[in-house]
Amino acid sequence: MKNKIIFVLATGLLLGCQPGGNFSLREKGDQSDNQTMTPPLPAPGPSSTLTQNQKIAGVSVGKDDEDDVQEEGMLIPTIYYTPLIEEGPQTCPGDEKVPLLNSRNETLITVCPKTEAACALQGTCYITQNGRMRRFNLSGSFEADSKGSHHFMEMINSECRFGLGVQDICLDPFYSVAADLSHYHPGDVIYIPDVKGVMLPDGTRHSGYFVVRDDGPRITGKGRFDFYTGFLNWTSPLNPLAKKKLADPATRMPYAVVTGPRAEEARRERNFPK
Repeated sequence: MKNKIIFVLATGLLLGCQPGGNFSLREKGDQSDNQTMTPPLPAPGPSSTLTQNQKIAGVSVGKDDEDDVQEEGMLIPTIYYTPLIEEGPQTCPGDEKVPLLNSRNETLITVCPKTEAACALQGTCYITQNGRMRRFNLSGSFEADSKGSHHFMEMINSECRFGLGVQDICLDPFYSVAADLSHYHPGDVIYIPDVKGVMLPDGTRHSGYFVVRDDGPRITGKGRFDFYTGFLNWTSPLNPLAKKKLADPATRMPYAVVTGPRAEEARRERNFPK
């Protein structure tokens, strides 16, 4: 079965999540398969500063907490995830394999071209060869260097089992978003009322609060968020955020950027920045 990559279940890693759907390559922020480009994304709705006793995006702002919401609008979503990839002798011919390079251009592992592309596009990946599972994360920029190479680091004994966002912040499945860091900052809290109460794979219900932990080359502008869903890709029937149509950039859904005590509580509940 040449040129085919098989997802595997990483027992003990998934916290109740299982990988699903077909393997596909996607630029972070691109929901299409087979590297088909999405159409230009329309701008989100205008944001505004809220005053007391207003109710925006499902958040009631009273006189005692009028500063709790600093921005609101209609979001533009996509989903990204961490692929689990198993390579065997028949996955691709040995002479087609390419290296995953570290920042010193040293070879960490040689893999099939689709594997290298998937790891580069998603940012983090698990690769199993000869029964050994290894974890890799992009090091530095999402963009390839002048020779067309991406650079990676192998994550050994890292407490961040799902991978790293910006500033080496651990990704948190179903609660992390990538955002445009020219508008937002790591640790900003985004409230999405339509997600509150959604059942997650571990049996808990979503609070509706997300924390900015990452960025991406196509994640630009206010209200443009890429939702991280662990090992579940956007085609998986088990992906609860995909069921809310957060994989579709045509979806429009209200959001609010929350500050103050609400934001502190949301960060504490999700153990940010760990």
